[in-house]
Amino acid sequence: MDIFFIESDSKKNDLKSPIDKTICAIAVSGDFNTFAVQMDEMKRIIYILLGSLCVGLGTVGVFVPGLPTTPFMLAASWLFYRSSPRLRAWLLSSWLGVYIRDYEKNKGVTPKVKFMAIIMMVGMSCLSVTFFIEKICVKVIVSVACLIGVIVVGFFVPTVKTPKQ
Repeated sequence: MDIFFIESDSKKNDLKSPIDKTICAIAVSGDFNTFAVQMDEMKRIIYILLGSLCVGLGTVGVFVPGLPTTPFMLAASWLFYRSSPRLRAWLLSSWLGVYIRDYEKNKGVTPKVKFMAIIMMVGMSCLSVTFFIEKICVKVIVSVACLIGVIVVGFFVPTVKTPKQ
């Protein structure tokens, strides 16, 4: 891409400020998408950060009762798909990638998988709240997280009758 700076002798069209020269250089070079490219790069960085946050929350969800893993991993996969093929490939090749690949292949989960996910969330939450957590506020947080997980898995995760082979 060639960038040309236009200088003018007339006082009316004189390009004195660096901003005027930059705008003129962009206009003459034909690169009208400079701002759009900068915004795309900013969006890409935000998607990578949000995807990383989702991976972190999904990983915590494996160990914390009531916090769902699958929706966070699906969100991370979508965010990485939009921003970084390398990070998405890493996510799909990790031990959590099996669930994402199955979901993408079947466009949802089977009723059995959905039922098992809900039973595990509720069971582990009840076990934790009953035997391991002493503070009332933490019991409430775990119970609310479980309720949100059940709602997300039960109503927002698509259900498929028969998985594709």
